[in-house]
Amino acid sequence: MAKADTLGQTTGGWPRRVAGALAAETLTARRQRAATIAERLAERCPGADCSLRFSDPFQLRITTILSAQCTEKRVNLVTPGLFEKWQPPAKLAAASLEQIEKIFQSTGFFRAKAKDIKGC
Repeated sequence: MAKADTLGQTTGGWPRRVAGALAAETLTARRQRAATIAERLAERCPGADCSLRFSDPFQLRITTILSAQCTEKRVNLVTPGLFEKWQPPAKLAAASLEQIEKIFQSTGFFRAKAKDIKGC
């Protein structure tokens, strides 16, 4: 449970006034804030790179889910077979939970990950 701080009660870990401001933020403002954050990160962390291999947003989502409590190296070993077998994503959605679990078994927490991915 989130603790209250000097700014008042909190909502999901954010002070209410900050949470309210974020909820009211326009899409354009949110994109601008994201671009500013990305620029600052690039300045402070030059050369930072994602070691997960993916080629589209769907694959990024899958590799990110699989990377929980697992190394990127292991994820990169598992995902090529997955993406070859079940491309486009609709084929993965049609696969049984057991089929998905079998491929993810070496990543740990494979049952929970398979359920999360099946729900994507």
